Amino acid sequence: MNRWNKWLLIIVALCFTVLVLACGKKEETPQAKKPVTEKQVQQETKQALEALKTYTEQQKEAYQKEIAKQLAVMQKKLQDLKAQVNKATPELKARLEKELASSKDDLDTLQKNLGEMKTATEKAWDDLKGTINQIQEDWQKPQKSEKDGK
Repeated sequence: MNRWNKWLLIIVALCFTVLVLACGKKEETPQAKKPVTEKQVQQETKQALEALKTYTEQQKEAYQKEIAKQLAVMQKKLQDLKAQVNKATPELKARLEKELASSKDDLDTLQKNLGEMKTATEKAWDDLKGTINQIQEDWQKPQKSEKDGK
């Protein structure tokens, strides 16, 4: 056999193999979907709600831990402010005492809200979170202005 005949034979064999494989392939018929029962829906809904509840609890715990850390930082700053009041001039002392009183009120509110968050419903939790976030923002405003003034 010459060289061209070998190539022709190989090409014909490949074409035949492809044709056999293509024709031999069974066409898959779509299977009828099984009907979903009410019990399955209830079970999947229950699982989804449990997962959501677990996720929400984890988010609450993480937020509470973060706030507790920030509360410790704020308490330290409050102690530093008390030390500054004791060393301040009379004019500055009056202003610092006002800031100190306001800051103490904020911390008391923050501690109270943090305690309430542990037993709060979701709506109440959102409200408490808003209050806590507002206190944090208020605490950061004087820090920014102090940095700008230096």
